[in-house]
Amino acid sequence: MKNKHGFSLLELILSIGIMGLLIAALLPQFSGIRDKALDTSVKAAALTIQTALESYSMEYSAYPDGTLSAAELNELLLAEGFLNNPLKNPYTQQTYSASDHAGAINYQGTDDSAGYTLTAYKRDGSTVLLQVNGGVSHSSVFQS
Repeated sequence: MKNKHGFSLLELILSIGIMGLLIAALLPQFSGIRDKALDTSVKAAALTIQTALESYSMEYSAYPDGTLSAAELNELLLAEGFLNNPLKNPYTQQTYSASDHAGAINYQGTDDSAGYTLTAYKRDGSTVLLQVNGGVSHSSVFQS
């Protein structure tokens, strides 16, 4: 009798083929999970900015004027002491910059400085992920 050890070439090719099919079937689902996690991180950054803006309003009895990007909000809120650390864009893993497209967060103050709209965007930079209307006159959150 002959002892057989190991696998034949056919068995190895068949096993590798089955593993390849399983990986190909599961890979798209895992990439979607990563995008959802990054979107959640952008929402968390926007809500952190909202909390800092409310503290700013309590201190100065008004919200910042004009239109500001996340980079400008980082700068303002850090300088005033309402943020301890600069917020990072989850898509770039860098501190927010004025040129950020993916995961952008934009602030628009009202004319009377009594409210604002804070909008966070998905990876494509145009799909609204979260919109917060805050201030004295209104406070609501829209999530997609």
